[in-house]
Amino acid sequence: MKHGKKLTRKQREILIKNGYDSEEWLLERQTELIIVYVNKNNKELITLEKK
Repeated sequence: MKHGKKLTRKQREILIKNGYDSEEWLLERQTELIIVYVNKNNKELITLEKK
C-alpha cells in the first residue's frame, strides 16, 4: 500500500464528524464515489462515500 496524503482541514472535519480521531488519518485513495483513509498508527482502513 502506498503512502497517502495528509488530510485537508475539511477532510479532517469529515472524519471528526464521523467519530474518528482525525490526527491519525491519511488520505489513501480518492475516486468519484469514495474516499479511503488509512490510519498511520494501526493501519486500519475506512471508506467514506462522497456526498
